[in-house]
Amino acid sequence: MSQVGDCRVLSVPLGSSRPTSVTVEATSQVEAHIRSHPEFIQPESRRNEILDRLKEPLRDLSVSRATFTWGIPVPGDEKHVMYVWFDALTNYLSGIEYGSGGKDGFWPCDVHLIGKDIIWFHCIIWPALLLSLGIPLPRCVLAHGFVHGSDGRKMSKSLGNVVDPLDVLTRHSVDVFRFFLVRDAPFGGDLTFSEDALVLRQNAELADNYGNLVQRATVLCKKDCGGVVPAAEADAVVDLSALREAVEAEMQRRQVDH
Repeated sequence: MSQVGDCRVLSVPLGSSRPTSVTVEATSQVEAHIRSHPEFIQPESRRNEILDRLKEPLRDLSVSRATFTWGIPVPGDEKHVMYVWFDALTNYLSGIEYGSGGKDGFWPCDVHLIGKDIIWFHCIIWPALLLSLGIPLPRCVLAHGFVHGSDGRKMSKSLGNVVDPLDVLTRHSVDVFRFFLVRDAPFGGDLTFSEDALVLRQNAELADNYGNLVQRATVLCKKDCGGVVPAAEADAVVDLSALREAVEAEMQRRQVDH
C-alpha cells in the first residue's frame, strides 16, 4: 500500500497499517459505558432501544464499499471508497482540526443533538471508533423526535408540508411558540404542529388557565392585602428553594418537559 499522507488523529502515515489478525471488539466497551453512564444516551427510551439491540448478535462493520464509485477513495485500493457513515462521523473531529492543538478544547463535546433515526451510528459506531483511537467520548447523545405536519406526516420539503417558524412568529409571540413546543413535544418524542393547535394552547392554557390564575390572585391581593403582596408564612405550602433546585436539575438533564 502506498503512503498518501499522514493521519492527524493517529499520527501515522496513511496506508501504512497492516492486518494484525487480532479481533478488536469495541462493542462490549461501548455497552459498558452506556450502562455505567445513564446520561450518555437521552431520552431513556432511546437508551433502552440501543441496549435491546445490543442483545442481538452483531456483525462486523465494513468501513469501505465497492459497489459504487462516489465517495472518499480508500488509500491503496482504488476499487473501494469509504463507507459514508465511517467518514462522516469523523467530521466532528476534523471540523475542529482535532489534534492540531488550537481547538482541542471543544472536545469532548457536551452533547450531540441528533435525529432519532441515526442513533445507532452515533451511539455505537461512533463511540467504538473513538474508543479504538483512545479519544474521549461525547458526554451525551440526545436524540430528538420529528416534527409532523397537520397531515400527520413528517415535515419535509419534498412533501411540501414544512412550516416556516419565522412566518408563524409574524402572527404569534415567541413565548407562545416556545410554550407550545415544550407543552406538546414530549422529551425526545415527535411533535405534530398546526397553527390551530398553537392557538388552542394559547387560548385554553395561557389565556384561560394561567390568565385566570393571575387575575384571581391580583384581585385578592388588592381586596384583602391593600394591593401589597404579604410576606411569606413560616410554613410555606411549597418549598420554593427545593422546587428551584429540582427544576434546575431537570434542566441540566435536558428533561424540559418534566
